[in-house]
Amino acid sequence: MSKGTLDRITAIWRANVNEVLDHLEDPEKLVPQLVRDMEDSVDRAVAALGKAVANEKRLQKEHAKNEDEMVHVQEKAEMAVEKDDEQAARLYLAKKAQLAQANAAIAPALTESGEAVAQLRAQLEELRARLEEAKNRQHVLIERVRAGRRSASGAESGDL
Repeated sequence: MSKGTLDRITAIWRANVNEVLDHLEDPEKLVPQLVRDMEDSVDRAVAALGKAVANEKRLQKEHAKNEDEMVHVQEKAEMAVEKDDEQAARLYLAKKAQLAQANAAIAPALTESGEAVAQLRAQLEELRARLEEAKNRQHVLIERVRAGRRSASGAESGDL
């Protein structure tokens, strides 16, 4: 078989495959599927936002707990000083320093978490707006496809 014949057979085969795919890709089915896919994306975004909010709250609680603990440890250190128990006072102050270090390490994560939550909320709102727009336009798009088919059918019957 010559290369030209093989090329022609390949072109015919591709044309037939594309024609079958065109018939399979029914826009009346694809548009609702697109909306379902967008709804799934919104659901995934909601889940991601939920996890981010939970993480932010966990960090806030840990930070607040450390702050409260530092106040209590400071009070115990002051009481130890009043009782002339210098060793206990040093232990309490060392504990307070550890808590302060822990909070210093949490602070950037807490800030980053807050920014991530804000960004995810904005993205979720954008996705929801796009989904609503797609739902509103869904019927218009389907009607356009139907109108296109009607005009194509009319053109074909007029050609005969």
